[in-house]
Amino acid sequence: MNFQPPSKSLTTRDYIFIAIVVMVFIAVSVGLVYANLSLPAGGGEFLRHWAGARAYMFERVDPYTTYVPETVQDLVYGTSAPAGNEPYILDTPFYLLLLYFPFALLPDPMLARAIYTMILEWALFAFALLSLRLTEWVVPRWYYVLFFLFCVFNFYSIQALKDAAPVLLLGLIYAGILLALQNEADELAGALAVAATYYWGAGCPFFF
Repeated sequence: MNFQPPSKSLTTRDYIFIAIVVMVFIAVSVGLVYANLSLPAGGGEFLRHWAGARAYMFERVDPYTTYVPETVQDLVYGTSAPAGNEPYILDTPFYLLLLYFPFALLPDPMLARAIYTMILEWALFAFALLSLRLTEWVVPRWYYVLFFLFCVFNFYSIQALKDAAPVLLLGLIYAGILLALQNEADELAGALAVAATYYWGAGCPFFF
């Protein structure tokens, strides 16, 4: 008996499934952006990069002057930073600031923050998923639900989303490095390790 290998071409059902997944992803993403527009004041970690990128692109101002912290403080606090609060001085190397240039094309800081936060929310979901893959646990389905709820609604995740900090993206990258090494995908691990240098304090062990 001859066994034919399965066809590699996609069927109509496959195209329909892919289309549904893409539409659901877009709908959820739009819903997250709309919900993020009502976030309380904050997001200074992102806004200082957004303001720095816009200062360089449109204002022709050195992003490492007092222009950026003054702009961000006004957005976050409504005035100059009160004593003891974060002044949001831009100290990110310029080559990393380039990553924020696409968001700087948006003149509305709250819309830019909402879109960036949406990316962080998807990163948080993927981070939790990769973490479970790394552990290779065999657990009941209800545990997965509790795990994802804990990942999303714990203090550190909520604070990272409120500040629009890149820590969630970095966590996803670190988990990706470990998963790539686990699956002997050294090239992918190396590419992700380069991105891990964003914050040397946390990413250096993964890089080495």
